[in-house]
Amino acid sequence: MSTGSQGFWTTLPVSTGVVGIHAALLPNAKILLWERFHGLHAPSLYPPNPNTFVPAIGQSEIAAELNLGAPSAAPAAAVPKHVAFSPFCAGAVQMEDGSILIAGGDGDNVGAGYIRDGRQAVRRYDPAAAAFTDIGTLNRTRWYPTVTALPAGRFAASDVLVVGGHSASYLPADPDRSNPTMELWGEGRVKRVWDNVDVLVGTYPYNSYPLVYVLPSNQVSLFAGTKVHSPPFYALLSPKLLSSLHFPPPKSQFSDDQQQASLFDLSTFTTRPLPPLLSPALAPSRSFPYLSPAVLLPFAPDSSAAAIMVCGGTVAATNAAAKECSYITVDGTGTTMAGWVDEEPMPVARVMGDAVLLPDGTVLYVNGAQWGTADGPAGHGLAKDPAFEAVLYTPTAPRGSRWRRLAAATIPRLYHSSALLHPDGRVLVFGSDQQNYADPALSPFEYRVEAFSPPYLAEVHSGDPNTGGRLEIVDAPRVARCGDALEIRVRGVGEGGRRVAKVTMVR
Repeated sequence: MSTGSQGFWTTLPVSTGVVGIHAALLPNAKILLWERFHGLHAPSLYPPNPNTFVPAIGQSEIAAELNLGAPSAAPAAAVPKHVAFSPFCAGAVQMEDGSILIAGGDGDNVGAGYIRDGRQAVRRYDPAAAAFTDIGTLNRTRWYPTVTALPAGRFAASDVLVVGGHSASYLPADPDRSNPTMELWGEGRVKRVWDNVDVLVGTYPYNSYPLVYVLPSNQVSLFAGTKVHSPPFYALLSPKLLSSLHFPPPKSQFSDDQQQASLFDLSTFTTRPLPPLLSPALAPSRSFPYLSPAVLLPFAPDSSAAAIMVCGGTVAATNAAAKECSYITVDGTGTTMAGWVDEEPMPVARVMGDAVLLPDGTVLYVNGAQWGTADGPAGHGLAKDPAFEAVLYTPTAPRGSRWRRLAAATIPRLYHSSALLHPDGRVLVFGSDQQNYADPALSPFEYRVEAFSPPYLAEVHSGDPNTGGRLEIVDAPRVARCGDALEIRVRGVGEGGRRVAKVTMVR
């Protein structure tokens, strides 16, 4: 393909076994996936997942491990994995040793305790043992929390920050479910709890899955929606559900059409506010259910500044997806450099999209819809018009040329989809349990996997997804810490003029 390649998509000959609502890449290049139970909640009365059905309990396992192997190899079948406490709607993070820590979850119970209420559970998936282990409990029940690992050295290797999450599943009319707290959890226990976190107080129901990023300034950025109930949200609800909403909406401490962000200092454990992100045209928030893809942009060489970019969402007046993008930069001392800056709009409007950092320093946007919002039981979603076309953002390009339209996927990926970067350089996409958005008679559950080969692969291989034309890393340290000198051995340097132009570390 030419330098102007749009990349290409391939549908892989494998089933994920479970809907890839949540996906995590393991150090052995296998993929851990988990979903929600099929058919437990009206009106989504579908039969249990036949791929993982356990006759003894009349329900199905909700997690699986997938081994795709090399690009040229036939993938192995997904292997169901038992997890004792439901991890659906949980927060997850990869730890220093490569294991996946999952905190919180959903409140379902099946099989007389075979899989139990996971909202207060903490469990770890060990890639070597290929199994879940229950390792403790949270201070509060948490549904839709965000979990992030903390810097090594100051904190124990097992320490994580667990932020927000409602006390129970999403019910906008019940502010008692708000949980404006966060906790430091590690070494099998709750170490500290912070109540009334500024960005989470008074912001229900838009304070679930807050955006949380650890910055080089030894701070954590916290970002959540702040505008409370609004007519565009109610207009999406069914008449029956609408008639049941009798609670007055809580009053936000911030003005309408604002987002509130703050910096949490990891030395003093105090917060200070960041400027609000003004989005007058957009629906109540940039968080759930008006999910805007967000990303901590790649760090520039020799710079400790960190930039967080938020794109998309839902337009209040039309319910169409938005193209708006904004970013804020914090330098290495924790100083905000310019408040929120309006970036070029995305070429394709998106809500519920996924942003994936690529090894060449660009950001790929995939999945999502061009109309509606997240939420809804399986098969009864609130979105349509899938955003098939991938787009690429280059932070270092001149303003006016930072976005590039790429090839379009063929499989819709609406609510409950995911995407990740594979070690072979491809981007894998999974999930969606709203596949009957255009025809209620169809099954809503998607088990297919699509792989996207970005332009950097397409240009090298001329359409061949195998690794024959690429430089190959043959040896690298298994452990590297900040400030270490690294030796990376590469095969193929000098052949056909190939050279190492840049080395990128992707976590």
